[in-house]
Amino acid sequence: MRREWPLSILLMGPCTGASAQPAVPHGRLVRHLSVDGVMREVVLHVPAAVDGSHAVPLVFMLHGTSGSGQKFYNISGWVEKADAEGLIAVFPSALTYCLGDDEDYDGIIEPDEFKVTTKWAAGALGTPVMPLCSEEQIAALPPAKQAEIESHTLRDDVAFFDAIVGALGQELPVDARRLYASGFSNGASMS
Repeated sequence: MRREWPLSILLMGPCTGASAQPAVPHGRLVRHLSVDGVMREVVLHVPAAVDGSHAVPLVFMLHGTSGSGQKFYNISGWVEKADAEGLIAVFPSALTYCLGDDEDYDGIIEPDEFKVTTKWAAGALGTPVMPLCSEEQIAALPPAKQAEIESHTLRDDVAFFDAIVGALGQELPVDARRLYASGFSNGASMS
């Protein structure tokens, strides 16, 4: 089931009667969040030990180029670390862009060095060193590759992370003083 976080927050007054903490969902959770007009995906892991009785750290785990939150969830070892330490691990997914990358380091981005892949908006992405594809380049791609592209313009991943923190803070016992980020390759650059 796809769960989207609301873009507005309903504030309610105090409840009468016994006050009970809302149940904390556990295990692998998938959330979708619209940021800057683009639907983004976040996979997270909430250990069974997180019961809502106290706020816990939130750790972002950022995958590298061509990865996804789900892939990093599966291979990073941070699900087990979250269980061992009692923290919430968050695995967001970068957007898929069409971009050029001078992979042979000859100072020229040849036509075969343009690709469709996930990439965090960190470092040189969207600059002449790592340009986004033109509309003409995208139009020349096979329809299946065109369909993979989630954005033709560079998006603000920091705004995405801010939105995640805000949404998770409404749903889970997140300690806003203990927010951390770690990443692999392009994810490390974004961290």
